[in-house]
Amino acid sequence: MSRGFPNAGGGSGSIPAAPFFFLRHGETDWNREHRLQGNTDVPLNATGIAQAEAAAACLAGLGIASIVASPLIRARRTAEIAAAAIGLPVSFDPDLVECRLGVREGTPRGDFLERWHAGPGGAGRR
Repeated sequence: MSRGFPNAGGGSGSIPAAPFFFLRHGETDWNREHRLQGNTDVPLNATGIAQAEAAAACLAGLGIASIVASPLIRARRTAEIAAAAIGLPVSFDPDLVECRLGVREGTPRGDFLERWHAGPGGAGRR
């Protein structure tokens, strides 16, 4: 049994299996510069737009029924490019916004993310 979803693995009352595609946003200048973005609204650069267009071409014909994205401009623009290629509207969900990294946003990534993901005592964040 999965938490919150009785019989999610099969059997009576189970959640039907359905394909799910997760597409990360294209590159931004901050990605290229290895800077922490977090909640800062950094737009796609030319490479990121090209990446979104290439991903959109791969998604066409897969039977995708809906697209939901973060409202942050990098995710929004990536989703809009994909949606245009497959003829769907995009819904935006503020719960998909990346976590806030406070004063660390815009700073060099370094090993901060690895330490943050590991959490206290290296237990990791899940």
